[in-house]
Amino acid sequence: MTSPVDQPPLPPRIAPRLRLHRSELIGLPSIAVLPLLALLGVFGPGQQTAQGQSGGIEWSVEYPSRIRYAQIERVTVQLTNRSAAPISHISLGIDPDYIHAFTDVAFEPQPTSPYRVDIPALGPGESRLVAVELTADAYGAHQGRISVEADGTSADAQLSTFVFP
Repeated sequence: MTSPVDQPPLPPRIAPRLRLHRSELIGLPSIAVLPLLALLGVFGPGQQTAQGQSGGIEWSVEYPSRIRYAQIERVTVQLTNRSAAPISHISLGIDPDYIHAFTDVAFEPQPTSPYRVDIPALGPGESRLVAVELTADAYGAHQGRISVEADGTSADAQLSTFVFP
């Protein structure tokens, strides 16, 4: 038999409590907020629309505002002649700084010069669609402008896309 002297002493009775450092206290709520933001769709893909008018041309641009890396998206521009007369020449240009953030860029119709699509005469009430297919290739925020020139007048809109990893 063992005597009480041969046994190690019993551990002291200490009430358990959680101890966090200041940096951990600051970081814990931010870590808890991330899943909530993900459920609300903050980190998912998103679309944005910009509209404007240049002379008799009314235009609308739909582009990705948020996209994931290597995902394919599309920028579409709808051009409509709202005047009573035909418009002989329309030119649509996209900023090269914006386009260079993407790969596998495909224009429909084909551009006549780099990142510029010329559209022939557009009759009263007629519409044309210009589509640009893009694959996200660079992380972060990318900004650029899209410009529409018709019969000596021009207008432009800011494009802004964030590429998530």
